[in-house]
Amino acid sequence: ALAAVQARRSQDLRWLDLPHQAAVQQDVMDFAASVQGQFENVVVLGIGGSALGNRALHRALSSPFHDVQPPAGMPRLYVLDNVDPDLVGEFLDTVDPKTCLFNVISKSGSTAETMSQFLVLRDRLIEALGQEGHRRHMVVTTDAEKGVLRPIVESEGYQSFVVPDGVGGRFSVLSPVGLVSSALIGIDVPGLLAGAADMDDQFRVHATEATNFALGNAAHQAPEVVAALAEAIEGGELALHVVHSVQDLQDKVSEQLGEVRSSVEGLAREVSVLRANRCRVHAIKF
Repeated sequence: ALAAVQARRSQDLRWLDLPHQAAVQQDVMDFAASVQGQFENVVVLGIGGSALGNRALHRALSSPFHDVQPPAGMPRLYVLDNVDPDLVGEFLDTVDPKTCLFNVISKSGSTAETMSQFLVLRDRLIEALGQEGHRRHMVVTTDAEKGVLRPIVESEGYQSFVVPDGVGGRFSVLSPVGLVSSALIGIDVPGLLAGAADMDDQFRVHATEATNFALGNAAHQAPEVVAALAEAIEGGELALHVVHSVQDLQDKVSEQLGEVRSSVEGLAREVSVLRANRCRVHAIKF
């Protein structure tokens, strides 16, 4: 079973390799270092995994009071995952966009909520800083080649990162989707990825009952489960339970069908009465 899972690493389980992408990690860290101290706030524009992953890392690995009093030179983190006008409006009333670096995250660039926020906040930045000045306040994480955002990135010259192919939003937190904002607010991204890579190696390369907790748990429980099943089958208990379960299901379905049939018949009688009364009314009226 483990071999079958590992064989899918290059297919639908490509997220398993995210901790091992050293070049991506270096690009993220270089960008974070290049803008350190320049912004008071990092604002994620994204929904689903793009929002929840960033929130999860922030809550797990930052101080609970990071956004009240950030470490020196580090920005706060806001995640706007909703286009509710009260939320966005109050954000704009409270936070000056000129103090923010906006991280727009959408692989396709067609996520309605994210793109709506992008257009609103882009207009605010251009209004405050001009066409040229607004660009340093935008970083985009999207598809490498396709989608709506990639041409915008190229034409505007925004800093950008790539959402890797074959990695769904809920599995993307260890890609630039989650790493960019984490690096910007001071989370130890190299340490995070090193820990994830170590766990992957433990389960993949050195998989034993002692190191792979799931494997060990299954191995210890398996004899007891098999013995219990064998005893139940030998004693006829398992077959009896199955028969009783099927029979109970059939009885329940028959009972419910009978209730439905009675209800339909009763409704039909009421309709007949109503029709008869309606005919009498019409006969009197005319």
